[in-house]
Amino acid sequence: MNIKHTGSTVNFNNHSKKYGNLLNQIFTAVLCTTVLAACGSGGGSGGENNNAENTAATYSSISSSSDVNSSSSSSAASSSSTATISTTTTDALVAAPDFDFASQSTVQLNVHFENHGGNRYQLSLYGNYQESNTGYLPHYNSQITSGALTDGVYTSQLQIPSTQTRVLAELWSYDGSAPIQAVLSVQDGILNWAI
Repeated sequence: MNIKHTGSTVNFNNHSKKYGNLLNQIFTAVLCTTVLAACGSGGGSGGENNNAENTAATYSSISSSSDVNSSSSSSAASSSSTATISTTTTDALVAAPDFDFASQSTVQLNVHFENHGGNRYQLSLYGNYQESNTGYLPHYNSQITSGALTDGVYTSQLQIPSTQTRVLAELWSYDGSAPIQAVLSVQDGILNWAI
């Protein structure tokens, strides 16, 4: 259907085909998703034994179908073998006696700013940061601690993730100047920063 209006022609057939095709694709995607979600894992009344048998049958059929692609001599030999499935329960798992399951570790933070000149400073410590052309950019939502230095000293015990090995420290002056930054490494449970 073509409509003329003041010298311009609008062809609705192209738009109908375009949007009709899009609607068909959306309908097909929704239908496939619904069918896949409705199928589930089978279940049935057999309980756990039924699932184990289904799993063993699946592995057996996988090994049989993979044999079709191999040479004829190896195909005959491997099609007679069956797959064996071994399972391990969490009761059977054993951790080393010195293994530590703790996800947090206590770290002692020691900051000593010798040349503070009587000025006040604020310390901020961040777990996540990135390097930039002008220094480091902290991810502010990863701040571990913040506090004021007293006579150029700040000490604290912190809980940080056991996997955290480096942190970004920023020392802010109350005069509005750019912060002093340093990346500190955890060594034997201690973070030291001497400026």
